[in-house]
Amino acid sequence: MDEMFTIDVLAARARMASRTIRQYQTAGLVDPPTRKGRIGLYAASHLERLEAIRRLQERGYSLAGMRDLFDAWERGRGLRHVIGAESANPGPAADEAPVLVDEAQLMAAMPSLSNAKVRKAAITSGLIATSSESGTGWVVCSESALILVADLVEHGVAATDAIALHQMLRSSLERLGQSIAATLGRIDPAQERLDFLRRNRAVLGRAVATLLSESVGRALPTGDVDQIRVGAVRDRRLKPERRSPVM
Repeated sequence: MDEMFTIDVLAARARMASRTIRQYQTAGLVDPPTRKGRIGLYAASHLERLEAIRRLQERGYSLAGMRDLFDAWERGRGLRHVIGAESANPGPAADEAPVLVDEAQLMAAMPSLSNAKVRKAAITSGLIATSSESGTGWVVCSESALILVADLVEHGVAATDAIALHQMLRSSLERLGQSIAATLGRIDPAQERLDFLRRNRAVLGRAVATLLSESVGRALPTGDVDQIRVGAVRDRRLKPERRSPVM
């Protein structure tokens, strides 16, 4: 029989607060425990789900985005189906390939794009682009970016403000990319430079995501940060995980 444990034991194994687990339950991300009298008991599947949530948060997924993703997984479908995109081979963990959607699929992903002003802003920011391939479809340049913007709007942020944040992020990363490319240009010959980038682009993506998340964490009010113990925004006052040195 599978091992069962209380929420305190689950919290210790998952390295997060019990209240965070309850919040995930309320959000529909984690199944409720099995009741034995007045005690709730959790199984290994709950721990696996919490670990999956941690990984997705580290890649920048919102709670709403993860909820849709888990629902798609349970139906045997991938993230591209969450927004109705055509199936394609997934790219490396550090990047995403643009996906093609039709008008109905785009509206399902972000209904506020029906507004002409919002749609124009989304095109200008690079969030979406018209498809020259079909003439009628839309290219979603980054699924994660669209999910983030749509979730901000769902939580009350004005669509134009959410899109402006995406544009600001993209502009900042453009400048960062130029600086990184200039540094990589010091690696010679060109083949070694390309080999280095192929080996390290996933590491580069994780490093950028971590540094950005830390910056968000430092900028948040202390009360907000105190509620966030795992995922994309970390409380920097927590004791770091002990790991073997990277060799």
